[in-house]
Amino acid sequence: MQASEAQSSPLVTVLMPVCDGEQFLREAIDSILAQTFTNFEFLILDDASMDSSRSIVLSYDDPRICLLANDRNLGVTRTLNRGIQQARGRYVARMDADDLSMPERLERQVAHLDANPDCAIVATFARIIDTHSVPQGEICIDLSPQELDWQLQFGNRLIHGAVMMRADVVRRLGAYDEAMKCSQDYDLWLRISDEHEIHTLPEFLYSWRQHGRGISSLYADEQERYATQARVSARRRRIDRILTGVSEGKLSPTEGARILLKRMRDEDEYRAVLRERRDLISRLRVRIKIFDTVCYWFSEYRRLREVREIIRSCAASACYVDSAGKRMEVLITGSAQPG
Repeated sequence: MQASEAQSSPLVTVLMPVCDGEQFLREAIDSILAQTFTNFEFLILDDASMDSSRSIVLSYDDPRICLLANDRNLGVTRTLNRGIQQARGRYVARMDADDLSMPERLERQVAHLDANPDCAIVATFARIIDTHSVPQGEICIDLSPQELDWQLQFGNRLIHGAVMMRADVVRRLGAYDEAMKCSQDYDLWLRISDEHEIHTLPEFLYSWRQHGRGISSLYADEQERYATQARVSARRRRIDRILTGVSEGKLSPTEGARILLKRMRDEDEYRAVLRERRDLISRLRVRIKIFDTVCYWFSEYRRLREVREIIRSCAASACYVDSAGKRMEVLITGSAQPG
């Protein structure tokens, strides 16, 4: 398809924010313009850059490029949402202004989304490169959709710039949460994974550049704080769905209690293994001993509002086991002794 045709009816919108990104911007733009798939529009979102970023974009004479310039700095989250609002493509491909996309990236991701209607996001493997584009390592997330959904409950597994998303799903879920200054991508993945599958292509179609001015380097602590907030919100949503299913009669009280306890136990055990504290796993199994009590609350009193508040308070905790592994916060008031 010729570029003029692609501009009039793009199947894909490539969304790339930039703020003072002149150092690597031209390489990033060139990697998108060299794609084998041509039916796309390229929205470059300039967030009030003070360097030559805007001039670099304007130096290109390609009808697929559309520059959207903010009058003042809005931050990456609000800037991305502005791009989502303007996007005309059925699919939205993210791109970062300091990274590179391999020539067949868009073609492979479009084909995958076309062939998998249950998939809302498709990511790719990536190579880690330095400031001179020299490979430094690899990122390979080769998981089934179910495994990836589980892994996302504990941390972000996707490179933001390497994903392609269904635009209608993103808009229906409210796009990026503008309260999230950092980890806005991780929060969106978690919300999308509540209802849809996320896939990864086992191909190296993206190069992620590591350098001192990258967001991951400059705002590591802030990113982790917002990531924790996203995980807590996701856990609350999952708990609410289970409790709503019980209150609406879609799940029996016993089924609801069993699901809650299994999920909580599994999450705690997963954390223990990640922290190389395998000795805690046996202690964590004591949660099963309070199963009858939880069922009692569900089935005898049907005090769903109280149960919801108790579980929400637990969900806000970063961990259910203290550092010595001697004390537990349980779902209901009272204590459970191991043994």
